Amino acid sequence: MEQKTYQRKEDLIPDGKYTMRVKDLFYYETKSGKKTLKVILIVHAPGTEYDGFELHRMIWNSEQSVAIFHRELSRLNIEVTSYEPKEGNFLHPKYDSELKELVGQMINVSKTTSLGKTAGMKFTNLNFVSIAEGDFSKVQNNGDDNELPF
Repeated sequence: MEQKTYQRKEDLIPDGKYTMRVKDLFYYETKSGKKTLKVILIVHAPGTEYDGFELHRMIWNSEQSVAIFHRELSRLNIEVTSYEPKEGNFLHPKYDSELKELVGQMINVSKTTSLGKTAGMKFTNLNFVSIAEGDFSKVQNNGDDNELPF
């Protein structure tokens, strides 16, 4: 049987700055059992082939990943209650409820690609830069499975 290859949308978009809508965020466990916070983003780039692409940002359960995420949240003027990590769990247990205000927001995101230490490994970085300014009232809810197109 022929093996199908899947190309992630993150790999199709060139590095650069984009405006994206936060579609959802929730706790997620990877296939290998690692706990993460997944943020689903929809690209807003009218007139490009990338408009409407759904991208996934993972916040890993590590001190470094959570520290970077907190810096990004402060750029968005979002504060989370302080949390003292317990038993190696750096992800705040209330992120999913405290950060729900982000859902539906338009934010500026910097997309970069970096190479891993292992040959052939590529990593996509989606960093939150700021709240997007402008009138996005006519932006379609691209990528939202719950909305009908009419």
